[in-house]
Amino acid sequence: MTQQALKHRDWVKIIDSRHRESSVKKKKTMLELLACYLMCTAALGSSLLILSSFIKPNKQAELSLQEKQIIQQYFSTKVRAGKWYLSHSDFNGNEINIYINLPELLPIEEPYLSKYIQQTLCPSSEERESSRIKDHSLLINLFTGPEAKIMQSARCNI
Repeated sequence: MTQQALKHRDWVKIIDSRHRESSVKKKKTMLELLACYLMCTAALGSSLLILSSFIKPNKQAELSLQEKQIIQQYFSTKVRAGKWYLSHSDFNGNEINIYINLPELLPIEEPYLSKYIQQTLCPSSEERESSRIKDHSLLINLFTGPEAKIMQSARCNI
């Protein structure tokens, strides 16, 4: 009987040691998973911070109806000479598009045309209108005819 008890005791020790080994392995596995989870969370958080720095919220206030009318009036009087006239203007959020109808397109090549439009039609920094426009993107479009198939455009740098 002592021999059987001894065998049983040995068997219990073997089972107990195996159980301890498997629980240690489980703890190691859980720690590895936790470390991996923390590293992934940190990587995701830092990538979101980097991405959010590239996205600029649109903090500019929408132009009021009165400011839109002032801008339209400014360009209407600016192009009144000759047969040029302000056709219409579009105000889309942060972008202002001015459309000026010409009797015929200007015979100026592109790099010089943009400079010409910027110097003659874009408001200078000293004018009151530039303070209303400075936070917005201003694009001046010159076109001929009622359908405006051919356009010449330039962006104002205010």
